[in-house]
Amino acid sequence: MGSHPEALIRSHSYLATAERLAYNKWQDFASYVEYEGLGWVAEATGCDFEVYHSADKFDSGTGWPSFTRPIEGAVGTSEDRGWFATRIEVQCRRCGSHLGQVFDDGPKPAGLRYCMTGIALRFEPTTAS
Repeated sequence: MGSHPEALIRSHSYLATAERLAYNKWQDFASYVEYEGLGWVAEATGCDFEVYHSADKFDSGTGWPSFTRPIEGAVGTSEDRGWFATRIEVQCRRCGSHLGQVFDDGPKPAGLRYCMTGIALRFEPTTAS
């Protein structure tokens, strides 16, 4: 096998994994659209732990799922010094999986934007009350 990046990717089955993740994300997005206008929760894909409520989602204009706050006690944060900058990483409290970052450019009153990675979340409807 050659040293071409595509050959390397195919040799390690990364392509199949990426295709599976993309397909699953498309399915989750279809679910998100189906739940639009209804209540839902966003769960950490790694363990199905509820981390965000639909009431806290807002359109940040970034294309990433963005929330003003997590469910209380659902996430933890740590300093992330990668990608040539220091950011605050957000992880699921239960399984520790990476969910995204939190920035201080969100809407008032708290001014926070929890910018989440799409494949890190699964959307599930909530029961009507």
